[in-house]
Amino acid sequence: MPNWSRSETVPVKYTEGGWSMVTFIADIPAQYGASTVAEIQWGVQLEGFERDGEVYLDDLEMYKIN
Repeated sequence: MPNWSRSETVPVKYTEGGWSMVTFIADIPAQYGASTVAEIQWGVQLEGFERDGEVYLDDLEMYKIN
């Protein structure tokens, strides 16, 4: 079973028909518990959207900043 590490919640401003940029900084450790971190998996949890609405996610970029 995988170990899940939760990050901060980042609210997104509603822009009808437009794009919103979301930026957040995460600390990805070399070790997580007794395991060496070899890969990461990003997930997005959407809340407060219409049941039949459409949300487009595009252009995920990661940068090492230290």
